[in-house]
Amino acid sequence: MKKIMSFFVIGMVTILLTGCSAKMFAILGALEAHEDRENKQGIEKQVSKLDSLSSTFSIAYKEGVIAYLTNFVGQVQFYNEKTQEKKTVQLPDGYESLQITAGDNYFYVYCYDGENEDYPRYLRMYDTNAEFVKEVKLPFQMVLASDGIIFGYYDKEESSSDIDGFSWFSSNSNSHIEATHYIREEDFIDTYPKDIGKWTKMKGEKELNIDGKIMHPCSKKDINHTVQFYSNEKPMEALEQICYVRYCNGNITSDETDKFVKDRLEQIYYMMHEKEENFAIYSFQNNNQIYGVCNVYSVSTGILSDLLTDDVEYSFVFRYDESQDTLCKVKEYDKLELVYTDGEHLLTHKMDGIYYQNLQTAEEKKVYDYDGAFVIVVVNGCVKFQESVIHYNDNTEDVQVVKKLW
Repeated sequence: MKKIMSFFVIGMVTILLTGCSAKMFAILGALEAHEDRENKQGIEKQVSKLDSLSSTFSIAYKEGVIAYLTNFVGQVQFYNEKTQEKKTVQLPDGYESLQITAGDNYFYVYCYDGENEDYPRYLRMYDTNAEFVKEVKLPFQMVLASDGIIFGYYDKEESSSDIDGFSWFSSNSNSHIEATHYIREEDFIDTYPKDIGKWTKMKGEKELNIDGKIMHPCSKKDINHTVQFYSNEKPMEALEQICYVRYCNGNITSDETDKFVKDRLEQIYYMMHEKEENFAIYSFQNNNQIYGVCNVYSVSTGILSDLLTDDVEYSFVFRYDESQDTLCKVKEYDKLELVYTDGEHLLTHKMDGIYYQNLQTAEEKKVYDYDGAFVIVVVNGCVKFQESVIHYNDNTEDVQVVKKLW
């Protein structure tokens, strides 16, 4: 019997996001031992590398409070930037979380009951004090709140256990919403409708303007979609084409035999010094723009996770020019591993940690120290760092730190 797995153990996806904050960084550690990063005694030195980079709805921010899904089943942690107070919420027994988003009124945690063979799904509401407000059973595969609207994705051909929102391609675009239905948040709170008939179904071939939020029609059917849906981001095939060639060790995979993918790969080669064999690409769509970073390595074992920070020869930022349907190099860097950019913000990976740079002011600061391989998740300017710290006594501790960077 299939269970939906938490995304925290997934190995290689891509993405991140927006706006600079003058507030002090909010540091959330799953373990108190991680709060003092200066204390390195007893920690075994590890190889420096980026294991995974993604953007999923696992972090939400509202009124100075960060809420995020931890790597412990059914656990949600809240952190108040002003008071620096942490609160941990445990979902009911058997519940596993899928997404967390912030609406105008509450935090919304969408979860399912893993102990029930039908895997029923529930939307649980919490206030900024981490107090439970209400639980509503819903039929949707995904539920997300944004700008005073609650969106749901529904496909009657698929059971709720067959679709895991974290594995969708939508997780490769920051704050990317895919939905078939919606309801205004104030209307939802007034009636808490469980019946899908009380929600507005989105249909038609034209863009929809829902209280100023533009939703684009997407008719594509693939392994993840069997129905027409709408997205808050314009469908751009270039993003998928770039993602097919995210990693290359000199061999062209079967996925890259597609003419459009091969053309995109040639555009990437054109931006390099020469036709490189070992490189990794992270590309991100924000609204109607696509930015990407490419790191070129001196050596590779043929496995993406074995690309080491110390082996970076050069890197560059590129963007997609929709008018010309081509990729353009923006800036090149020497021996610097790039993680993310959207044209305004830049995350880089050096041997001693992760650095953030505001590209408008050129100000750079170190935002995370680490002891080896780690995973990054970024949503709406909130960045979660996750690593396994190995001690000399062979004990391993999983650490999570979340910061509001912009």
